Amino acid sequence: LSSQIDHKFTRLEDSVNQIQGDMNRLYQETQQTRSEVNQIQRNQDNIASRINAIENEVEKIETENRKNNLKFLGIPESRDNTTTPLDSVIELLNSHSFYDEWKPSDFDTARRVGQNRGSRPIIVSFMRLCDKIDVLRDSELRQRLGSRGIKIAADLTTRQRQTIQNYKQEGKIAYYKSGKLYVNDVPYSGNRSDVAASRQPPSSGDQVNQNASRRDGASSSKFGAPSYNHAVNDPDYVPQDG
Repeated sequence: LSSQIDHKFTRLEDSVNQIQGDMNRLYQETQQTRSEVNQIQRNQDNIASRINAIENEVEKIETENRKNNLKFLGIPESRDNTTTPLDSVIELLNSHSFYDEWKPSDFDTARRVGQNRGSRPIIVSFMRLCDKIDVLRDSELRQRLGSRGIKIAADLTTRQRQTIQNYKQEGKIAYYKSGKLYVNDVPYSGNRSDVAASRQPPSSGDQVNQNASRRDGASSSKFGAPSYNHAVNDPDYVPQDG
C-alpha cells in the first residue's frame, strides 16, 4: 500500500512539474507576444508620425501656393464661353471699385473650379500679395458686390475649411490670419482650453491696419482700401494681412 501511495505521489508530482513547465512556457510566449505587439505599436506610431509630418508639409506647401489667391463666388458664366474667368473678374473689379484700373498684368491666373452647375467659383491668383490683401480689406467693394450676390473669400485648403467647420459646429468663430488659426479672436495655441469663451467680434480698435499690406518689401498696392473687421459671418474669409 505504501509503495502504491508513493507511486501516486510521484505521478502527481510529475504532473505538477509538467503543469508548472507548461505555465512557464506560456508565460514566456506571452511575454514574447507582448514584446512583439509593443514593437508593432511603436512601428505604427512611427508611421503615423511620418504620415502626419508629410501631411503637415503638404498643407504648408498648399497654403503657400494659395497665399495670393482669392475666391469669387456668384459671377455668372458666359453662355458662349467667349468671356474668360479673368475677363469677368477684371470687368467686375473695374466696375465696382474706385481705384486705378485693373489690368491682366495684375493677375497670374484665373480659373473656374467645381462642377459645371450654374456660376462656378473663380479662383484668382494676384501677382502681388498686397493687391489681394487690399481687395479683402475693401469693405465697400465687398458690400457693393454682395448686393449683386457676389462674394469674395480666401482660397482655403481642405484642412482649413474642415477646421473652421468643426469650430462652427461648436458655436465658435474660427478664421485664419497669416496662416495662423484664430478661435474667438484668440490665436490657437494647440490647447483647446486656451480658446476664449467670448464670441464677440473685435472692437474698432482691433481693426486690421490698412498699412500692413506693404509688408515683406512688397511693391505698393494698387489702392489704399479702408480697414475693416474680419467677416465673422463668413467662415471662408481668412485675413492674410499679417
